[in-house]
Amino acid sequence: MNHQKIYESIIQKAKLENRIKLRKNQKNYVYYENHHIIPRCLGGSEKNENKVLLTGKEHYICHKLLTYIYKRNYKLACAFFRMTYSKFTKHKISSRDYEYAKILKSITPISEETRLKMKAHKFTNEHKIKLSESHKGIHYENRILNRRGELNTFYGKKHSEESKQKMRKAKLGKIPTEETKQKRSISMIGKNKYERTNEMRKNMSIAHKGKKLTEEHKTNISKNHYRRKNKIIDNII
Repeated sequence: MNHQKIYESIIQKAKLENRIKLRKNQKNYVYYENHHIIPRCLGGSEKNENKVLLTGKEHYICHKLLTYIYKRNYKLACAFFRMTYSKFTKHKISSRDYEYAKILKSITPISEETRLKMKAHKFTNEHKIKLSESHKGIHYENRILNRRGELNTFYGKKHSEESKQKMRKAKLGKIPTEETKQKRSISMIGKNKYERTNEMRKNMSIAHKGKKLTEEHKTNISKNHYRRKNKIIDNII
């Protein structure tokens, strides 16, 4: 599919119609949105020659086409993402576009210029407090409570023998010693299910504290993460 050709045909059609932006109470009113033919992030100007009026649907399609034409452009990916998730969107979004916008933004690399701007950004004290609370797991217990009983997606179901065997094999070699079992049992006496869960999370945090991943390990994680998401987005396109 020639995305550039489709993009140009939409722009040309809009130009030939000599569209005018009218007010809602005026006769023959049609909803239009301003679009930069050459995106500003690619050096496009603010002059009228570089602007065209498009319908909401045309504007959305054009921005999606731009992500195909200029692949790996973070700013264009963000523009399409904002159009997809905006509260003021005038058109219906398909589940395919929803997924595409989400994955596209997550796998598109950030430019060095944008990265420096992000580093220079300072959070307000109010924002820092909110981030701190969210990372302390304040809402963790509420999420567990909302999944109890019939609200749990696995309620009334049972694991098959095949699944049980797979879980047993996965745990082989990870069985704790009797001494570890006794220590855990003593530490959990008198605590309810949710207190035990939080205790386990704290123990895991302490166990990993001070440990750092090697640069090789970090690189491998990054490569696998990128390769997996890139494969998904290629299937969508």
